[in-house]
Amino acid sequence: MDTVIVPCGCPATLHLPLLPDERAARQARQAAARLLAQEADACPREVAEDLVLIVSELVGNAVLHAAGPYALTLSLERGQAGIAVSDGTSDLTGSHRGAQRKGPGGRGLKIVRALGADLFVSPFERGKQVIAVLTWQPRQQGRGAAGGCADSRPRPTRPEHAASRADHRSAPPVL
Repeated sequence: MDTVIVPCGCPATLHLPLLPDERAARQARQAAARLLAQEADACPREVAEDLVLIVSELVGNAVLHAAGPYALTLSLERGQAGIAVSDGTSDLTGSHRGAQRKGPGGRGLKIVRALGADLFVSPFERGKQVIAVLTWQPRQQGRGAAGGCADSRPRPTRPEHAASRADHRSAPPVL
């Protein structure tokens, strides 16, 4: 499988075709953790941990509720990250008529929202993408520092309580 990590420039991006089974979540977590470690200046450790959990939940949901092929795209810059998980099921309604649940569940997207991510679902090639966007207050850099993807645009801060977020069904531009 081809993994592409583009660590130079803004934003750092990972694209990874995923395994067609339950191993995909572990594969995605490991790849995301590697990118986040390489870009530690762009993302505080506690946010990186949240991003890895979001990746795991989105990939796990795709494998459980949708057909393959699956892929992960993670785009990271100071103060924001976009995570897109694509699958081969074009149903955008969120109904899981054919889902085969093996135990307790149903909390994945609630966890993602509770971590402060905005969620979107968008048609994509032969299926769909589920996209999570997470923003946080970037660390202040010293005057004239050139590290990371510093710019002068204001960034929204990560909400303290994300439970009030609405479930968005329209999609931002594809990552």
